[in-house]
Amino acid sequence: MEADYRDIILGCRKERQGAQLAFYDLFAPALYASAFRLLNSDWEAEEVVQEVLLRVLTNTSLLKDEPDEMQRFLKRIAINMSID
Repeated sequence: MEADYRDIILGCRKERQGAQLAFYDLFAPALYASAFRLLNSDWEAEEVVQEVLLRVLTNTSLLKDEPDEMQRFLKRIAINMSID
């Protein structure tokens, strides 16, 4: 997992679509679950997931080197967006 995650992050920093898709696949389910619990709306939760991941993938300085740290960071953003 660690080596795969590092490859994904490196690819995202180089704006490779395959790495960005892998990043999405890795984190989207947990983000959706967090947003859905607060919003209780399928389409709004999907919108939050898209916005969070787009924000991070377009500003690669936000990418974290550790997967657990990245997960916590993304969930915090998703929760804050859901509340707003």
